[in-house]
Amino acid sequence: MNKVALIQEIMFNWEAYSIEEIKDMVKDLPMKLLRYLGSEHPDNRVRKLFFRLSNVSIGGGGSY
Repeated sequence: MNKVALIQEIMFNWEAYSIEEIKDMVKDLPMKLLRYLGSEHPDNRVRKLFFRLSNVSIGGGGSY
């Protein structure tokens, strides 16, 4: 599957896959693209996965 088709599948049909399947699907994507997907994906669970895979720390440190 090419990158465009893969990203469309992940963005719009993520409910058909487990977190482990998504993790395997994106293993060859560049970090920059994973961070982008983490900021734009509609599902919080998948966003967290992308941020963790791209070494973005999540939580703590916020002052609201």
